Amino acid sequence: MRRVLYALLFAAIGLSGCSYDELAGKLIPEEESQYAEAFLEDVLNKNLEQVWSELDPELASQVSDQKIIEVSDYFRSGELLSVEIIGSHTTRSGSGWQGNFTFEYEFSEGWALANAVVKRSGERLSIIGFSVYQTEASQRELNSFTAIDVSPWHILTLILTVLMPAFMIYTCYVVYKTPIPVKKRRWYFISFVGFFSFSFNWTTGVLTYQLLTLQLLGFGIAAAGPHAPWMLEFTLPVGAAAFWAMRKKLMQPETVVPTNEDVE
Repeated sequence: MRRVLYALLFAAIGLSGCSYDELAGKLIPEEESQYAEAFLEDVLNKNLEQVWSELDPELASQVSDQKIIEVSDYFRSGELLSVEIIGSHTTRSGSGWQGNFTFEYEFSEGWALANAVVKRSGERLSIIGFSVYQTEASQRELNSFTAIDVSPWHILTLILTVLMPAFMIYTCYVVYKTPIPVKKRRWYFISFVGFFSFSFNWTTGVLTYQLLTLQLLGFGIAAAGPHAPWMLEFTLPVGAAAFWAMRKKLMQPETVVPTNEDVE
């Protein structure tokens, strides 16, 4: 067990020493992402013959030259200044493999996002989906913590995200100070147990939740990357609340029932 904990610690230290670009370079499949980027470049430049050659037969039956041109026109006009991959998600099912890649394009006239879904069958790569849409600014700017108009809902969620773990930590401290006759150690663990999980998208203001969950230390404020929205997560501290509800009873010494030997 100790070796496992050391391994996790060293892994955390190693990851913390990596920049986002270094970590992305290790996790994003290079060949497939470059294939997706090259395909979207052909869409941008309306290289219809090359676009058709990369389409999976199932997708090819659903599109036309006019549809490809319409998608291409969603790119901004003007000079292309930069292209950056900002999203990568891969799935594997049996022998099948798919990769979903999102790129951010900066033009002299504005910003656009483009997405391509790559399918691998053996050594062959093909495109099974693609889309383009315009954005008002870069995703870094749109998803920055200070970019949105803060509502009372944002403030309440932020307070809960901070308050719930603080309540758990304080409860654990009180457990340590409370004279509980037996089984105190288990209450250290129970103090950090929460039921239900809540996740709040700071950019969109959308709250999602899962009711049938049991979590340990289920809270945090994080973003998947510099382009992703900040997510606030917290859980209800049911374990800590249970301790406070039972604290007086736990402090009472257990009644020892005398045995026959004690009577003699």
